[in-house]
Amino acid sequence: MAIPLFEIKLSKKPIAIVKLGDRNLKFIRINKTDAKYFTTKDGMIFELDDEYEYRYRKTGVYFYNHSNSKPLDLKSVHEIDVNLRTAGESELFNKGRFLSSISDDPNIDITKIELPKDIESEMSPDTRRFLQDFSSDSEVDKTNVMINVHNQKKSLTKFSGDLFGIGINRGDFAVIQVGYKKLDIVPMYIDKNSAYTKYGVFEVERDNIYFLKKQMVCFFVASDEKDDYERPIPNKGQKMMKNMYRKKRFDLMPSFLNPIKKNGVKSKSDEWDENEKKKKRKKSISLSVEKKLIQHQADNPSVYFTTLKELHLSKQAVAEKLSDPLKKVIPIALIFGGVMGIAVVMSNAPPVIDSLAETAGLAPPKVVYLSPEQARAAGLEVDHIPMGMTIAEKKALKDEGVTDAEPPVLLIPPPESLVFEADNWNGYKVEYSVGVTDNIDEGLIATCAPPSGSIFPINESPTYHTVNCTVEDSSGNKAKASFQVTINVREGITPSTMIPNIQPMP
Repeated sequence: MAIPLFEIKLSKKPIAIVKLGDRNLKFIRINKTDAKYFTTKDGMIFELDDEYEYRYRKTGVYFYNHSNSKPLDLKSVHEIDVNLRTAGESELFNKGRFLSSISDDPNIDITKIELPKDIESEMSPDTRRFLQDFSSDSEVDKTNVMINVHNQKKSLTKFSGDLFGIGINRGDFAVIQVGYKKLDIVPMYIDKNSAYTKYGVFEVERDNIYFLKKQMVCFFVASDEKDDYERPIPNKGQKMMKNMYRKKRFDLMPSFLNPIKKNGVKSKSDEWDENEKKKKRKKSISLSVEKKLIQHQADNPSVYFTTLKELHLSKQAVAEKLSDPLKKVIPIALIFGGVMGIAVVMSNAPPVIDSLAETAGLAPPKVVYLSPEQARAAGLEVDHIPMGMTIAEKKALKDEGVTDAEPPVLLIPPPESLVFEADNWNGYKVEYSVGVTDNIDEGLIATCAPPSGSIFPINESPTYHTVNCTVEDSSGNKAKASFQVTINVREGITPSTMIPNIQPMP
């Protein structure tokens, strides 16, 4: 496969250049979904953002890393990489996320905590804005994408396919930013750690070399100026460079960086060389941001990759969690019905789903209520589902003045969802959900102590806390229940540890 220059030039749709996990590149023609996303046939979802769109000729170009759905900014990822290498760090400390995670704890005095060096504060405003965009996401839109895929009666027609790579171009190529959001893709000749292009000589780091089949591709930023573009060297100089490389005259190639003058006098033709000499060689840019930006990753896209595949291929799924931030098991079973897109919800699913969706920033899913007869007509097996008393039957009992002697039933969380691991000894914020069912009343809410969202202190022995819940219906019937919340401390964390080690998101 050749670099698909011909297809990119003539493309009427934007192009995505995606860095895969094995240093290979993929060129994708973007077919938009919901105006903000595009999906590939292998289940990947990527987000579009005009702020990070580049232009090659008349075609829009986006850059992505396979591990995140966010588009990349070449200059920003380069600045982050350089700063981290200078500081000897492998990850970028997200100070804002860390402070927000401990701000609710009254026992922690933030002013007395010795935080790791905030490298982000030393970066340019554009890079800080990029990091802010990188750490935010629209869970509502992502969920809608999955729902739309599920509701397709035929195979999804908006998949974004790979470019074919039509052409006979050979050799290595450089993707160079020559102005504000303006790109050029040009041949590149590599000798040792130098890349020779029509825009001058750049420094190549071996870790920043990528491949499209057997063709090497590197990324550079020559200029980010809004008012001016980087000028290419004269055509005569370009031909000289190409001939030297073909004839393997590598000893003469550095002359494009350090020009040789006749009689010590600079000629007009050497003016571009002199300008290049004054400039420090710009290094190649790394698209490998899997580890460097892990703390700024909004959400792990693999959750959505898997969900898309399941919904599209099997058309059936049991939703035990709606998003990666939800680590708790939802006490309902949401069953997607066949190709008709019908959902039957058991128990107190609607209020539970809505509250969980609002907490996670998700849009409540669309639920279709079916009677047992309608469900059977739709081909769904519902005889094993306990339907309980209908709302009309409950209202009729109240109107008849029937005495209610049956207490409510508390639905406590399952034990496996009540075990947490703290990364410090100051406490752990625990959130849980307790449901209530009653034979007559609806909308009953249990009162629990400690309430959900409380900071549970860390105990060496025992490691659990008891939560007591009570509820009373309109007839005075009371019900009680209790459960235990277990909090373990991450291995290696001691009581004297002031700052927890920031771990990568799962």
